[in-house]
Amino acid sequence: MKILIDTSTLYSAMTHEGRVHDLLYLIIERHEVVLSDYIVEELKRNIQLKLSGPKRESALLDLEIVVSLCRIITIDQYIHNLPEAKELISLKDSPVLACGMLDEIDYLLTSDKEFLKLKLKKIISPNDAWNFL
Repeated sequence: MKILIDTSTLYSAMTHEGRVHDLLYLIIERHEVVLSDYIVEELKRNIQLKLSGPKRESALLDLEIVVSLCRIITIDQYIHNLPEAKELISLKDSPVLACGMLDEIDYLLTSDKEFLKLKLKKIISPNDAWNFL
């Protein structure tokens, strides 16, 4: 399965020990993790803004490792989905949804309520993922 993981879920997995952290590494082990260029840049920006000192350095190193284990999709591959995504979700989150709308993506893993309220079959929460991945 190809699973796109959104920024907030990745941030949580990389900065906190617990179920989401464990889930990330389980998914990396058993499935193909896909990230968009937008997600990688947003995550890097969030780490730099929200963390400092050794925690920031550790999270940036973890990001490099995770990115090396994932396939990165660039905007030219999902830009055609942006108009529809912008109609469904906030402008800030529309690039993530546009990437998740690609046929090759089986699931978009997110803990973001704005995504989850869309009730799209492809969008799953970390709790849902534990039940079948």
